[in-house]
Amino acid sequence: MLSELGDISWYTSELTKQFSFTLEEVIRYNLEKLRKIYLEKI
Repeated sequence: MLSELGDISWYTSELTKQFSFTLEEVIRYNLEKLRKIYLEKI
């Protein structure tokens, strides 16, 4: 599992660079998206 998670991290990092985002931007965007999804269900 650790190896697979490492692969996912590498691919995420590379795609982030290709699209000129930072990992921080990706994480913040995803957190906001999840907040909207799950807060609407409450």
